[in-house]
Amino acid sequence: MIKVAVVPERYGGVLSPCGTIRLSAFFDAIRAHGVGLEIRYLLAAELEHYRPDVIVWQRVALTEVKQVEALAALAARLGARLVYDLDDNLVDVAEHGEADAYRSMVAVVEASLAAADEVWVSTNELARRVAGIVRGSVHVMPNALDPGIWRAPVSAPRSPVAPFQLLYMGTRTHDEDFRMLAEGLDLLDERLPGSFELTMIGVRAQDDASIRWLKLLEPPLHVGASYPAFVHWFSGLSGFDLGLAPLMAGRFNDCKSSIKVLDYAALGLPAIASDVEAYRDTALVEGKSVLRVENSPLAWADRINSLMNHPEALASVREGSRVLVGAERFEDAVALRRDRLLKQYNTRSGLIDDGQLHQ
Repeated sequence: MIKVAVVPERYGGVLSPCGTIRLSAFFDAIRAHGVGLEIRYLLAAELEHYRPDVIVWQRVALTEVKQVEALAALAARLGARLVYDLDDNLVDVAEHGEADAYRSMVAVVEASLAAADEVWVSTNELARRVAGIVRGSVHVMPNALDPGIWRAPVSAPRSPVAPFQLLYMGTRTHDEDFRMLAEGLDLLDERLPGSFELTMIGVRAQDDASIRWLKLLEPPLHVGASYPAFVHWFSGLSGFDLGLAPLMAGRFNDCKSSIKVLDYAALGLPAIASDVEAYRDTALVEGKSVLRVENSPLAWADRINSLMNHPEALASVREGSRVLVGAERFEDAVALRRDRLLKQYNTRSGLIDDGQLHQ
């Protein structure tokens, strides 16, 4: 039995959203399959007693460089392999909406990349960005949504005379993205007053409820920082026509994944996304599983206006986006991680000469 210790990022008493999305969702599934891997979720202080064969940690689950150095020393004593998971470009944070808070993380992330025998990242672009920092190999492990925590989409027919319902959901670090989108929606509202509404969840640090086309929606207090609790609430929403995913290009954003499109697909919504690197995933086929638009207010206004007049295009994308989510896609992502874990043990034993970059 190969012993795998997982050290996820935590927010207080719960795993961070990234801890659930990138680690526990997959490792719980691997453990359920019973494939010769013993998996435990541990704190760094518990690792030496467990004596794992493989140690997996992520992002800033370790908050100081000296903790990363101690982990590397422990792995050397135990002969354990180190796997580090990173889903954001946390080495280029100047453009991030919370750059001041994230700057303190850069040294820890760089130390983690350099310490790991293997690094897992969410996108090809992020793999290219960190390739010069890592000591070991880099493997692209795409995001996939766990169907065990996502409810089936709610089908709620809407009135043909009701305002067109837009949804924009995300963390509160997207002020620049929203400003561009808001200019476009203002243009659309000038042309067609009262023809649409935007429901926004999170996204901005500064809320302005005075915008007449904007409705602010907050998760219930009990959701807190729990990603499963948020998904349970979010997946019960209905009555929307189109999910929005505006994103400005840049060193940080270009390394992002297309998970927002997956979230909308799981809700049964077609998505319109900025035509930037983060949304050029080969799984996203223009007009079939996603709609793309250039990053200008006028382009967003024109494209949404066109979609309001052509519901058949939305229906086609809604149908096509189903391939982005569900059990089959999730199991494929689980298998990728399971196979890499099994290879860790063989590499540790000197049976495999592993390559540098795998995409």
